[in-house]
Amino acid sequence: QAEAALRTARARLQHLVSAGPAIIYSLEVGGLGAVTFISDNVTAQLGYESRQFRDDPDFWPRHIHPEDAPRICGQLDLLFERERYHREYRFQHQDGTFRWMRDEMLLVRDPAGKAVEIVGSWLDETELRQTRDRLRESEEHYRRLIHTSPDGIALTDPAGCLTYASPRMYELAGMPSDAPVLG
Repeated sequence: QAEAALRTARARLQHLVSAGPAIIYSLEVGGLGAVTFISDNVTAQLGYESRQFRDDPDFWPRHIHPEDAPRICGQLDLLFERERYHREYRFQHQDGTFRWMRDEMLLVRDPAGKAVEIVGSWLDETELRQTRDRLRESEEHYRRLIHTSPDGIALTDPAGCLTYASPRMYELAGMPSDAPVLG
């Protein structure tokens, strides 16, 4: 019964680790920080088999974007200082494109305080970054429209209090543009 319960618990854990959006991994401490485990969902997310990470110690660093690699490689010391650390960088998908990854790491120590393992998770933030970029571009577009409009434009809150007035609105009201918001 104990063996059956253990098998069931392992199956649940394997499902939880591989079914979610986060790629779970563990690394050796010291040396090249070889990958000792990476969840199988890495294949669905990045196109590589988990064994490729485990079998080749240079696989992970070789696929970091060349512009990000010097910064990323230089930051690992921060993990040993803080014991928890996160970083963001681009990682090459098997199809050749780069994906933005958020890498959360935890340094695991034994009871004597010796660092024994690094465990972490990877989340693909590419779509989130693209959405933020599109939002930023849209905001800038509308900001330019408002600031260059020949009409005065004003915004109010739900109570009817003025919260914003365009430069043209100040001009039409005969006020300097550095005056406090009209209202």
